[in-house]
Amino acid sequence: MTATQIHGGLLGNSYRFPASHAAIHKQVVVITDSRTGSAAEMTIMALKRNPQVTTIGVPTAGYTSVNKGRVAKSKKTAAILTIGTITSTVKIGNQRHFNNEPLKPDFTTMYAPISPAKGEQYQKQQPLDTDFWHELEKHLSE
Repeated sequence: MTATQIHGGLLGNSYRFPASHAAIHKQVVVITDSRTGSAAEMTIMALKRNPQVTTIGVPTAGYTSVNKGRVAKSKKTAAILTIGTITSTVKIGNQRHFNNEPLKPDFTTMYAPISPAKGEQYQKQQPLDTDFWHELEKHLSE
């Protein structure tokens, strides 16, 4: 995010908005769902240090640990070992310490942000669920 642009997403979209440098101090809403995991959860922890950031949706995947892969000398066996846990500098869902636990959004919605997808569709960017979108609009207008 810069003073005039937000860039990111699976499609690498860029959004420009007419704004002065003051736009950075506006409310930022992060949408979460059960596919929000690992690095995305760490990003949310970093963003939540800013009081202007609000999360909305459903709890995340809960990939909140530090893992390391090991391969046996025979190269026939491998294991992923949890070697650490994550501590957030601010409380998220009334907790700061996470060990493979989901992050709870500030506002939990009735509908998941994205309808469940199966097979090939799971890897593709999906549109926001219509019912979730209406909940989001209602929250943003408050």
